[in-house]
Amino acid sequence: MRAVFDVIYGQGVQPDTPEGIYAMAQALGISDPDAAMSDSPVRQALRDNTQRAIAEGVFGVPTFSAGLFATRPITRTFLSRVSGHPA
Repeated sequence: MRAVFDVIYGQGVQPDTPEGIYAMAQALGISDPDAAMSDSPVRQALRDNTQRAIAEGVFGVPTFSAGLFATRPITRTFLSRVSGHPA
């Protein structure tokens, strides 16, 4: 998650562009993002997660489903809650 945040907010790369997709993939160690995005289990997981988010009323990016909606300033708080470690 931090790697993706750095690409988007630290480097200022737009995530919805081909450059952004490849930059995020590189940051995550994904050597072939086209193949990863074409992978049926990955595509199905995206569909399933999207439907679950819609059902839970989730909105915004990034969004975490753990009883709160997070943006960069409260990401540390979110990670602290899900990990059980103090922020």
